[in-house]
Amino acid sequence: MNYRHRDHDLCFLQAPTGHLAAGYHRQRIGLNHLAFQAASRAQVDALRAWVRDAGHTPLYEDRYPFAGGPGYYAMYCEDPDRLKVEIVAPDDDEAAT
Repeated sequence: MNYRHRDHDLCFLQAPTGHLAAGYHRQRIGLNHLAFQAASRAQVDALRAWVRDAGHTPLYEDRYPFAGGPGYYAMYCEDPDRLKVEIVAPDDDEAAT
């Protein structure tokens, strides 16, 4: 999964085959959740569309965009190794209603 925005790149790569036998689950010890702040709610929506169009796994679709709670505008997905990725809009987004 790769995403480029202006001069920033974000890449998630599948672990090499030789390291897959032990498996991975985000609830085990280690990194399990990355969160990034978007520039706006519109950017969160655009990233959600990109995740879905690219065939990646969105999380909490039935509660989008407030799966994190009332007023917490965010999207969640899994990377190829099932690491949870969160993109959240700023609290002061002028498009907020």
